[in-house]
Amino acid sequence: VYDELMDDVDYDGWVNYIEQIIKNENAEVKNILELACGTGNITIPLAKKNYDIAGIDISEEMLQVAREKAEKEGVELVLLQQDIAELDFDVPNLDCILCACDGFNYLTYDDELESVFEKAHELLKDDGIFIFDISSYYKLSTILGNNMYGENREDVAYMWQNYFDSEENVVEMELAFFIKEEDGRFTRFEEVHQQRAYTEKEVLKMLKKAGFTNAVQSEDVEASLSLEQLVEIDPDIIVYMREDIDTTIYEEWKDTELYKSLKSVKNNEVYVTVSRKPWTQYRGFISVKTLMKEMSGWLL
Repeated sequence: VYDELMDDVDYDGWVNYIEQIIKNENAEVKNILELACGTGNITIPLAKKNYDIAGIDISEEMLQVAREKAEKEGVELVLLQQDIAELDFDVPNLDCILCACDGFNYLTYDDELESVFEKAHELLKDDGIFIFDISSYYKLSTILGNNMYGENREDVAYMWQNYFDSEENVVEMELAFFIKEEDGRFTRFEEVHQQRAYTEKEVLKMLKKAGFTNAVQSEDVEASLSLEQLVEIDPDIIVYMREDIDTTIYEEWKDTELYKSLKSVKNNEVYVTVSRKPWTQYRGFISVKTLMKEMSGWLL
């Protein structure tokens, strides 16, 4: 069910973006430890690119799906069932530690996230690289907030109700899934998830405390990539952004027909640039196909 409902996520784009970060940092990476690897949607593509990769996840059910997918793809994986809040991994001098798709937001206490950062710093070699994303405070508190979402497909439907606790900075997500059986009836099952909304300041403070003194944020990575590198990551993705964020890219794009067509449906403070699709859920990224279907209602 997870993979079916996440079929709009461009995992190849994620992998390309991860490799671009590695390349941009001039890091020598042969082995990777992936935390919160789930069903292997990033683990398996990286393994197929000849990285020596191990994955850890709290869900044995998800790991079993990953094993089945890896076997089907002819990929050998090391997969371990663990709670990353109590990470127990004894292979030192790792080249890279990775956690994608908001895995760290599931650590709802400061000491849990601090512990993972400290363990990551301990496991990495001196010039190793630690790559992770984290859903922003704004996304969890406002976009999810106390809102309800849902989707109705032919064989599966879900309802997703959120409750944000502004004192604990935790969003509780109540999900009800309806799965179509062979006889046409639908079976209902429910899950409850909790994610912590960390501020940028909190995360950077924890990283520094753990020993990571050279943290590079996503905006810094993007600014260091050329337009050609961005196109190489994913040529079919565009994004609305304010023109004062990166004047160089803005100058390159402002006279294009694509920009002019977007300008007609947006206000004067936005422009378009090429970027990577994995940030769709965080930064308002939108594909060209989607844009052609729906030209309004997009707001950063």
